[in-house]
Amino acid sequence: MRRAPAWDCGFGYVTSRMQYNSTSFSMPTRRLYGFLFNIKESVKSGVNPYFPMFNNRFLYHLKIRDRVWHIFYKPFADAAFWLARRASRLQHGKIQLYLLYSFVTLIALLVFS
Repeated sequence: MRRAPAWDCGFGYVTSRMQYNSTSFSMPTRRLYGFLFNIKESVKSGVNPYFPMFNNRFLYHLKIRDRVWHIFYKPFADAAFWLARRASRLQHGKIQLYLLYSFVTLIALLVFS
């Protein structure tokens, strides 16, 4: 009996670029529900500088824009960021000022409770 490596279909070493990824599994779903999203796919070809015998290389770029995010959630996120920028004016890095904020808050809670 002779031991030999298992047959690998002509591929000696499989890299991550040769394996299936989430994009290949999600293609049918993207095609089916693509009308809900603003999907832009582009394929560019060019000369491969590393392997001149293979004169073409292909670059695939996929951009998906979620319409639901931009309609429902983005206004709330923008408002939260706007409020955070306004609240950041209260931070000066001075401990005396932070103690004053705490003192004024405590006084306001005592008065209104």
